Amino acid sequence: ARLAAEGFRLVPPGLKRKLLILNSDHIISSHTDYKDGKFDKERYGDLMRWRFTFLQHGVTKDDLSHWLSNQPFDIFVTSSPDEHASIVDDDTPYTFTAREVRRTGLPRHDRLLRYAKEVASSDVQVLLVMPTWRGGLVDIRASQGPNENPVENFASSEYAQRWGAFLRHPELHDLLSKHGKKLVFMPHVNAVPYIEAFALPPNIEIATADKTLIQKLFARSAALITDYTSVAFTFALLRRTVFYYQFDRETFYGGNHNWREGYFNYERDGFGPVALNQDDLLMQIRRFIENGSQPEPEYFARMEHAMPEVDGHSCERVFQIIINIREPIVS
Repeated sequence: ARLAAEGFRLVPPGLKRKLLILNSDHIISSHTDYKDGKFDKERYGDLMRWRFTFLQHGVTKDDLSHWLSNQPFDIFVTSSPDEHASIVDDDTPYTFTAREVRRTGLPRHDRLLRYAKEVASSDVQVLLVMPTWRGGLVDIRASQGPNENPVENFASSEYAQRWGAFLRHPELHDLLSKHGKKLVFMPHVNAVPYIEAFALPPNIEIATADKTLIQKLFARSAALITDYTSVAFTFALLRRTVFYYQFDRETFYGGNHNWREGYFNYERDGFGPVALNQDDLLMQIRRFIENGSQPEPEYFARMEHAMPEVDGHSCERVFQIIINIREPIVS
């Protein structure tokens, strides 16, 4: 309903959509499983003649070679110079080359940049909290908790307790109220059914993907508070500060999750400070707000390096590569 209201040309599931896919010259998606158009190769293989462009969900900062390598992408879109190099350079764990991988920027960023220009600086007052998910929080292991209530089991997790304590912290709310800031919590889609577990006060706005114009929310946000999400690169594009709250980094990259550390180092490359505990995070946020809510020069320079293209022409670059896909690459 939200996409329809925004004017997207949506085709519902059914025969018409299947025929449209089978007659496609090109499929463009941020989901790898659409490379086959959701068709059975054994049955439809001789009809599946389209080319496929992988737009990605966001900027790749971790090592995803175990998932992406050997995928049949005709075009693989990247945005950041370091991201691009981590995929196409010699001796990387990926199987792709400069023939498939093209650094164009993400098409959706064009609209975001337009939205950001339309927002007055006085209206950029949101601190957006967006934690990533943790594998195993609500799977079969979580259901074997101390009781049979899944929300209560979720509430007992370190994830819910740490983020809940931060979101409820009186010092944070006093600081935001004093400086006219607004706290918005955007839980991961997997956490939405368990939102009660965070025990949020009524003055925190909850934004969910199904009801929120996400890019307009980003445009109104002065800073992002997260842990590991690649959405941080979107804030780098906007030249907005990112706070990394990584209380569980050792276990997060220690095999409990399907993430492998890549080229990106949070202390060296991050777009804001890293905190391993709540006290440090609160101190960093206080310093940021009391100093005018502007990124420090060191972090600003990292943003410019990571996301240099802010011209709003990513759509055009991707389109031209798709149109000219059969043309030889000119080095």
